[in-house]
Amino acid sequence: MTASALAAAGVSDRAGLDGVDLIPSIAGKDAKPTERDLFWRFWNQAAIRSGDWKYIMTGSGRELLFNLRRDKEERYNVLTEQRKKSVAMRSKLIHWSNQLSPSGLPSDPPNGQETRWYGHYFQPSDQVPFIEAP
Repeated sequence: MTASALAAAGVSDRAGLDGVDLIPSIAGKDAKPTERDLFWRFWNQAAIRSGDWKYIMTGSGRELLFNLRRDKEERYNVLTEQRKKSVAMRSKLIHWSNQLSPSGLPSDPPNGQETRWYGHYFQPSDQVPFIEAP
């Protein structure tokens, strides 16, 4: 997101960032999405987008895997059906996060906003109760 935000602000020198400017894709000017994996950490979660797949790990250890080609709305967690894919994506996410400063994946339970977000967006059958952070 940082690379996109800087591009939107007109900053051309983004040396030192590993991010990708996604604005052309979002704006429909670039029909071909980025070929590389996209990673992010936000609040108490981390995720990787790789091709048609999105893997999310929360600080409380909950894992979610979505096939975005079949499920654009991210309603069906296919983690149990796609164990090899989830293990491979988890490995990539861990490797990436260990290169950051501070390194590692989030380890705190979801905050109030995340708890509401997960409760709103995911099917009740996919829900694992969260313990909200104090």
